Amino acid sequence: MLGGTVRGTGVTLRTTTESDLTDHTRWHADADSTTWLPHRPQPHSLEQRKEWLKETAKDRGLIHWELEADGAHAGYCAARLMWPPMADAWLVDTFFIAPELRRRGLGGDAARALHRYLVDYLGLDFGDVWLYRSDTAGRRLAERLGYVEYGHGRDVFYHHGRYWDDWRGILRAEEFRKRFPSELEYPAGPAGVRQAV
Repeated sequence: MLGGTVRGTGVTLRTTTESDLTDHTRWHADADSTTWLPHRPQPHSLEQRKEWLKETAKDRGLIHWELEADGAHAGYCAARLMWPPMADAWLVDTFFIAPELRRRGLGGDAARALHRYLVDYLGLDFGDVWLYRSDTAGRRLAERLGYVEYGHGRDVFYHHGRYWDDWRGILRAEEFRKRFPSELEYPAGPAGVRQAV
């Protein structure tokens, strides 16, 4: 399914439109920009990407968003619910920042907004992330959110002519709340009652 609006401090998660797909095809055509994605996207044609959008919109176990910062299309992310319809956990399925906007702190803000939605709005209990072990930026971001390693696979991924190890992390909702007590979809009001903002 396509996610609605979730506002972070500097990044907004928003619904995907067909006009976003041109950026997708441009990003995916550059192999270096997708090096660390565990599920490597194909450089689909625009028509194929439109079909992908239709299929994604119908997938009830996946929530997909585009990222926007200062009016610019900044990437996309998706979380898979485990196991719908009675989900109590998530898997970060995809997290991609546009190459030209990397190293500006947008990833951290987008990741906190995504997790605030999963933890505070959906009320899920724990989550999983799957990364290349050599993806130091991805691991650093996951660890800042509170993910801890629970698995290390040998020679899991193959690309660029070699095998790569993986890193699996788990995050419990209470750990995210402890680290980011102000990351609430509906901040507590008088007597602890949550109020819409």
